[in-house]
Amino acid sequence: MGVIMSNKITAAARKLRKNYTKAENLLWQKLRNRQLEGFKFRRQQPVGSYILDFVNFKKGIVFHYYKPFIFIEFFVSLP
Repeated sequence: MGVIMSNKITAAARKLRKNYTKAENLLWQKLRNRQLEGFKFRRQQPVGSYILDFVNFKKGIVFHYYKPFIFIEFFVSLP
């Protein structure tokens, strides 16, 4: 069951990467290639059963786009 769910989530993330909105594209253009304070962001990243819109794992920053708002969340990674 876990592998099937993982494959579905990964496929959904790939689809989201290909079919993005204009607002998502504008935000991605500012986040990609370490343009924001040198932080590396990933786009439409599967994590468990969720897909994070834009995430920096090292600093624990998530940008979540939900029309017409952008939410910024911070998380702490425990060892």
